[in-house]
Amino acid sequence: MANTFTQLVTDSFLQANENPLSSGGNWTTTTTGVFVPAEVVSHQVTNTALSGSIYNAGWYTGASFPSDQYSEITVSAAVLATSFTITYVRATVGVDTDYNLIIGGPVGATARVFLVKRVTGTQTVLVGPVTITLTLGDVFRLAVIGTTLSAFQNGVAIAGMSAVTDAVISSGIPALSVQTQTTNNDAEISKFAAGSVFAGTVVSVGLVPSTVAYPTTSTGTVTLSAPAPTGGIVVSLSSGTPSVATVPATVTVLAGQTTATFTVTSQNVSSQGTSLITASIGGGSSASATVTINPQTFSISGNAGTGSAQVSYSGTASGSVTADGSGNYTISGLTNGSYTITPSMSNFTFSPPSQNETISGANITGVNFTATPSGSAYSVPDSRVSPFGPNNSINVNGTLTYTQTPNCSLRWWFDTSFNHTQCLPEDCRAAGAPVASGTYPQNSRVKGG
Repeated sequence: MANTFTQLVTDSFLQANENPLSSGGNWTTTTTGVFVPAEVVSHQVTNTALSGSIYNAGWYTGASFPSDQYSEITVSAAVLATSFTITYVRATVGVDTDYNLIIGGPVGATARVFLVKRVTGTQTVLVGPVTITLTLGDVFRLAVIGTTLSAFQNGVAIAGMSAVTDAVISSGIPALSVQTQTTNNDAEISKFAAGSVFAGTVVSVGLVPSTVAYPTTSTGTVTLSAPAPTGGIVVSLSSGTPSVATVPATVTVLAGQTTATFTVTSQNVSSQGTSLITASIGGGSSASATVTINPQTFSISGNAGTGSAQVSYSGTASGSVTADGSGNYTISGLTNGSYTITPSMSNFTFSPPSQNETISGANITGVNFTATPSGSAYSVPDSRVSPFGPNNSINVNGTLTYTQTPNCSLRWWFDTSFNHTQCLPEDCRAAGAPVASGTYPQNSRVKGG
């Protein structure tokens, strides 16, 4: 898996000429050992005096870098075979200890590159020379992660330098230098950049919830295989079907963290749809998850006219609900469309018998009905003298319903308000007939005061 490079700093040397290079204090230069300060002339890092084997160097001290780092330079002059531009990783200010990539001129097909290790002045060529074709404006990058070094020209690994192992130098910062042995200004750098290197991968993308209805959002979580380095890791996000769901272009996993969250925004779909949400990082690692978006839903509500009535609906969707004890009902989860609402209950007729409603982006309320008892719908308790029960008055406070016993010799009534059942004398009227509320005096089947 390719590494992910996160740029932390860059300098195109647009400031006025500087000797020594400082760029507002981001650079540190020194005159010690083989080093002299690098300078800027006409927006190029160069030298204005013959330096022989001296390195015109600068260390980028204006930022913090992890040990897994890279530096890169854009070569703007390399006149002779003795003209060198150099980029460093894990360098120590003023000390000849670092890993470096030396690009030697001249421009053309006979240029050379060397991958070098230096430890307190002792230089070891790890790879090179490798002959390349050099064109002004080429970008050279040196990266180190763990104990592995890699070198690139214009983003392509240089032959023999894609994975070079060395475990000697474990820390330091990016730097640059130019060196010439013949003429002034024959080695120049026009741009510098440096940052962190991440070898981890995108492990997973999680979506909670994975199914939502518009306009509800889902929360996405991207998980990396290792903590993000200094500067964090920018993760690219994409939605396979933006008409169903959208995501931001990127999310950043902060330094030291392995996860970051983002919002998946549902779209106003007319029917259920899915979209593949993908997270990827610069090294090419990616992971995906699928989000399902359902259409926005609405409700139809009203009063059926009597408690416990069944309210059926048909049309774009069908089903039924039961009204509460006061007759109120709500049909939820309906999408845009046309519906027919029909109430029903034994021994009742309803006006109107049904109502047609069309949902168009909003809930519908006030779909009401009037319920009327049909025929001799009401029965009354029998409070007459009987050997089957006490000769007492009966106070009916709720909706009562007769239940027929198998031999029709005894009936029961059930008070739904008080969850209470009583035995009544023989009465063989139809089971299920409702009982009118009121007080039935002793020895009577007629409501009294």
